[in-house]
Amino acid sequence: MTAFGCLYVKNPIKNCQGYIKAINEAVEKNKPDVIYLIQGYVTVTAYSALNKKSVQDQWTENFKYAFEFFQKHSSAIITNHQHFRFRIPINAEYLRLKYFGFEADMNAKKAPGLTILDKIQLSVPCPKCLWINYNDFFCRNDYCIPIDPFTRLPMFLDEDHVTIIGARRAQGLFENATNIAVKMIL
Repeated sequence: MTAFGCLYVKNPIKNCQGYIKAINEAVEKNKPDVIYLIQGYVTVTAYSALNKKSVQDQWTENFKYAFEFFQKHSSAIITNHQHFRFRIPINAEYLRLKYFGFEADMNAKKAPGLTILDKIQLSVPCPKCLWINYNDFFCRNDYCIPIDPFTRLPMFLDEDHVTIIGARRAQGLFENATNIAVKMIL
C-alpha cells in the first residue's frame, strides 16, 4: 500500500490518518509473512531538522511504533535506510544535456557513513528487520551514479525516484532480501 506524501508514523498528519488505519487493518487481518516497509524520508531530513534531539526522539518513537506493530503481525520486515538524494532532477537534466549535444555525466559525491536517520532506525530493536540500502547499488567508490552504464539512460526520474530502468537494475536488492526473509520463515 502507498499514499503519496504519507509516511507510516505514530501520529500521521490529518490527510494520512486513513492510510495508516487501512494499513493497520490489512496487516492485522491478513498477517502477511513478509512486509515491505519502503519509505522515502526526504521531508524528514530536509533543513537539518534531525539535528534536534526532540525530532530524533520523535523518529525513534515512529520506528518503534512501526517495527513493534509489524513484528507482531508478520515473520519478516524488509525496510530501507535513507537513500541518496540528487540535487537536480536527473531526467530533466539528462534531456537538457542531450538536447545540447552533451554527454550526461551527473555522478554526485556521496557523504560517507550512516545518516542520522539510519542511526535512529538501527537503534530501535527489530530482530525481524532486513535492511535494504539503495546506496549499495546506486553508489560506487563514494559516487552515486544516476545514469545506467549499459543503456546510458537515466535510472532516476527526479532527485530520488527511480525510473523503470533503475527499478530493474535494483531488482536484485529486493530479490536477495526476499530470499533471506523466506529462509527466516521456513
